[in-house]
Amino acid sequence: MKKKWIAIGVISAAMILLVTVCLLMFGNNSAVRKERLLSFRRGSGGDMQGSSSGTWVRRYDDTRALITVSYAEWHFDDPHVTEYFTDVSVMDEIREVFLKYRMQNWDGKKFTNMFVADGASTSYDFDFETTDVSFSSQIYPEQYAKKLEEINSLVRKRIAEGERLPGLILPELSEKERMSARQPRDGRLSLHVYEYSRDQLNYRFSNGTDVLTEAAADYKLHRDGSDEVIEEAEAGSYTHTVYAHSTREETIKLEERLEPGTYILEAGGLSCSFEIGMTED
Repeated sequence: MKKKWIAIGVISAAMILLVTVCLLMFGNNSAVRKERLLSFRRGSGGDMQGSSSGTWVRRYDDTRALITVSYAEWHFDDPHVTEYFTDVSVMDEIREVFLKYRMQNWDGKKFTNMFVADGASTSYDFDFETTDVSFSSQIYPEQYAKKLEEINSLVRKRIAEGERLPGLILPELSEKERMSARQPRDGRLSLHVYEYSRDQLNYRFSNGTDVLTEAAADYKLHRDGSDEVIEEAEAGSYTHTVYAHSTREETIKLEERLEPGTYILEAGGLSCSFEIGMTED
């Protein structure tokens, strides 16, 4: 009987060891090994001047992936965006590196106990068909940084080879104008388009008055000189609340990418123009 219990104990220990090895090899998110990677993002932010940057790579259609590179030098800056089309195979290349180093096991991982006051953090997000894996750190020890650099390097290579796409041309603003864009005190309500990326148009209501204002939650987008509507939505009974000396930001999801040219956006009883063209690096 004693030998029997010893044998059972040995088998149980072996099973526990096998499960542990499997978890170490494949991780708790082993489903990612069978799924397509839909998007990847590397983002950085949180330093003392409020700068931010990000690189997104996502499947756009059956043959292409869209790469979006965005950065802002400080908190009051609107993001500068450049975008590229590349072959959709980049998604498989990123996935291969992810699986090679079993990055599914890095989900939510704490990489170091070191802390940098006012230092930026860099996050990585991998969006699979049913599973998301994400992690963030101010510092990645060399053993991790070298593996992540393989992904960063292949994305940079695809950017260099990719098709540069037209984007939003931002006006040149002084430091004072950049600050007042977020804290307006010009005594009026105005409308501005401040970002175009990932097939989304982002616009901002600016309330430079001393009183709270309600703006109708409608919009209409068309090319300058044309009545053909590209995107529109009716407000119904909905409104956007814009507080005094403040802004409110809204997003329009576009069905198609915008061709180069000048466009008119009408929203909340206001209108503004903006230009899509080849932006500078």
